[in-house]
Amino acid sequence: MFYRYYGPRYVGRFGAGRREVDKPITVGIAKSLTNVKDEKIHAYKHLIKCKVLIVDESHTVPTETLLSVCNGICKNVPYRYFVSGTQTRNDGSELLLKGLIGPIVGKLTVQDLVDKSFISKPIFKMFNIISESAYSSAEALAMIRKHYLYNEKVYEKAAFLANKFVGEMGFPVLILLDELEQYKLISPLLKFDHKFAFGGNVDGFEGIKKENPTKLVEQFNNLEYPILIGTDCISMGTNVLPVQAVILIKGGKSEIRFRQAVGRGLRKVPGKDFCYIIDFNIENIPMLNRHAMERKRIYESIYPPVNIIND
Repeated sequence: MFYRYYGPRYVGRFGAGRREVDKPITVGIAKSLTNVKDEKIHAYKHLIKCKVLIVDESHTVPTETLLSVCNGICKNVPYRYFVSGTQTRNDGSELLLKGLIGPIVGKLTVQDLVDKSFISKPIFKMFNIISESAYSSAEALAMIRKHYLYNEKVYEKAAFLANKFVGEMGFPVLILLDELEQYKLISPLLKFDHKFAFGGNVDGFEGIKKENPTKLVEQFNNLEYPILIGTDCISMGTNVLPVQAVILIKGGKSEIRFRQAVGRGLRKVPGKDFCYIIDFNIENIPMLNRHAMERKRIYESIYPPVNIIND
């Protein structure tokens, strides 16, 4: 919920088995805070006196949980700050979120943050790819899966770029996918050690080993292997620090999803001033070309230009 770390002298932690509240700053898990209701317990007596609430990635906190925190243990807090790179929701609770956070009163653009050296500069490249399939459907998801998510040419180019980034440039690479089955297409083409972070069930998927996504991210951040592959379990809100190339093989045109995915590559670490963001356009399929142009618009609103490359 809060993540800036000031040191053990000033910071207590509440949640995941911890109940340290006798410090100037309490770092809390939102769900744990909803359970603090007994006015007789020590934690309640301390937290109810807090004067400042900072909610990081507020758009990802379940709306009922956020409502419970704001109207429960934090009901008397006069100063409330809700921070997010995409202060919106697409789960039907947009109005409730806006009612809780109020109007946006401060905004920093990616350009502002790059200029201030708070984040790394994104360099966008979109590769035009052809689908050789004649498949046609009125369903958008079916078209996305057939012509994009399971297009071998996409994986040949993605793997070529990933291998080049690692082998020639020494860049850690993050590859973000939509579906577990995509891993089977990209994995055999990669020449370097890689891990796969997936939040769901892998039963029935031969050759795919379920591992703790948090642990995999930690190992990647420690440069224990050069390529991290993942789905939505790491594409939103995850601190993937050293990555200098993000390769997106994700369909659709959701502004929240793609802004968040781009954000995985912008964390600032020593020696990292920029990050390549790679996307693909299936140029001969009108529906998917429109989706790609909408993603291009999103990228241009983040940090122009977007370089279109004919494969």
